[in-house]
Amino acid sequence: TERRRAATIEFYERLLQYLRRAGIIENPAQTPREMAAAVESRFAGQLSGAGLGGGIGRLVESFYVVRFGGEPLSATQLQDIEATLEELERKGRG
Repeated sequence: TERRRAATIEFYERLLQYLRRAGIIENPAQTPREMAAAVESRFAGQLSGAGLGGGIGRLVESFYVVRFGGEPLSATQLQDIEATLEELERKGRG
């Protein structure tokens, strides 16, 4: 449903908020995929060391599925997204 789709895109807003808090400024000329690739390239060592290598890219791909594909995410996908966001937020505080 539209309500479920809107709710699931909240995870992308959480990702953007996390990146802002980490000092990463969005470039309006970049697509979400380009932004994810740039962040993962710039912080590859830290992300990989935290067990989050590819995590930002996976979040963005899920965003594309929901936003542009109109597909709902499964409960498992939502759990994976939540776990990745929580780990990013936890590592960001540490």
